[in-house]
Amino acid sequence: MGFIDWNYTKNYWKRAVGLGKKAVEAVTPPPAPKPVIAKPKSETTWEAFDPGLVMTDVEFIDANAMSEQQIQDFLVSKGGVILPDYKIDGHLVSYWMHKHCTEQGLNPKVLMTHMQKEMGAVTRKTPYKKQRTYDYILGVGATDGGDKSKWAGMDNQILGAVQTCVKWHKRGMERNVYPIRFKASDRSELVIQNSATFSLYKYTPWVGDEDRQIGKNLYRAPFGQYLFWKVYRGFFGKN
Repeated sequence: MGFIDWNYTKNYWKRAVGLGKKAVEAVTPPPAPKPVIAKPKSETTWEAFDPGLVMTDVEFIDANAMSEQQIQDFLVSKGGVILPDYKIDGHLVSYWMHKHCTEQGLNPKVLMTHMQKEMGAVTRKTPYKKQRTYDYILGVGATDGGDKSKWAGMDNQILGAVQTCVKWHKRGMERNVYPIRFKASDRSELVIQNSATFSLYKYTPWVGDEDRQIGKNLYRAPFGQYLFWKVYRGFFGKN
């Protein structure tokens, strides 16, 4: 019987099957870095605003964009105290907005945006202090040379604003060739792309500017067509 070195044999098989070796811990790879995603520019910033194309013609004349009830619900949802309960001849403002817009051919969203742009009427949380503010809430007939009394009153303001928007849109359509050059009150060289934008500038002939700090204690709010565009998108999204 031959001699067997049992220690050698035991160590051989340990090496063969990996016994006796220290377990190798699994190494968890570091997490992959998160991709850097550039934040998109806000859709209501000055950089995104095109003064020559404030809104599309299709959107401007979409008189059926909102029903009377949808207009009323929208006014209530904004939390203002001026418009939701205001009545003219027994009817809420939303009734007259819907009536005049559908009869004349104007998107009621345009009308409500004008009301917010002119006097902040849609979201105002306190009543106006002066009756004149109610009487010329859409700026119709309120000129640098004095107020035109035939346009005084909420009912006349709504009708007058709708008629003004539609009249100038039709005049713009008669031009038939765009782009056209237009001289705004604050910009001599302006190229307008469509009739809707032409009508908006005839209503408010200012390009406007973004809100900014202009002094230590002075702040200028946005105004003009930039304000209209900013309010419209804030209320109703991109048109």
